[in-house]
Amino acid sequence: MIESGGLTIVHDAYNANPASFLAAIATARQMRGSRRLVFVAGTMRELGTEAARHHAAVAAALVGLDADVLAAVGEFVPPLELYRSRLGDKLLTAVDAPTMGPLLQARLTGDELVFLKASRGAALERIIPFLTGQDHPTH
Repeated sequence: MIESGGLTIVHDAYNANPASFLAAIATARQMRGSRRLVFVAGTMRELGTEAARHHAAVAAALVGLDADVLAAVGEFVPPLELYRSRLGDKLLTAVDAPTMGPLLQARLTGDELVFLKASRGAALERIIPFLTGQDHPTH
């Protein structure tokens, strides 16, 4: 966890699979309280031929979280785009973390709970400088 100003950032982007994603969603739901919730979902790697199915199932669970901002990069973009009409401007998508950083930064008010969840290969830590205003990634 990283505290930065009024933000609480939970950086859980080292390993990801469907079970750990569902656990992160449950944790975010518990930690949220009355705060605005921002959830950033990045690709789960090493799922083989079942990758699309697993990303779609987790995407449905992410929609059910009802985050104030749901940000998706990589393989989460296509299944979450299917919910665009329901999510509206709550959904942010980008090809990768560096592209997502400024988009996410523009949507923060500074007092959110921000979850970053992905496999290590998504390198979501590249978003953290945009959240904290630092010049380099924080680990």
